[in-house]
Amino acid sequence: FQVAHETRPFVVRAGSSEVVATGTLFDVSLIGGRTTVLLLEGSVEVRSKDDRRKLERLTPGQKLIVAASAPAERRQAARGEAAWPTRMLEFDNTRLD
Repeated sequence: FQVAHETRPFVVRAGSSEVVATGTLFDVSLIGGRTTVLLLEGSVEVRSKDDRRKLERLTPGQKLIVAASAPAERRQAARGEAAWPTRMLEFDNTRLD
């Protein structure tokens, strides 16, 4: 997600977590009950969707893995993980068949 700076937050709900951003570039994936948040620019808060308590605040280059059955795990992004925006393809008014 690439989020413009605004006063109202942009919220992504994935699994048992919420990611809250007000102007940033980040990636969220939900695979097998595990939510992974990778921050590329700016800052985000990751919190529990159920009780809305703050879990973690990430800085660029960090990722957080959250599973309902385990404590949150913070890691540095692997070398190629933070490069995905430069490899994106854009299609405007193009049929994908």
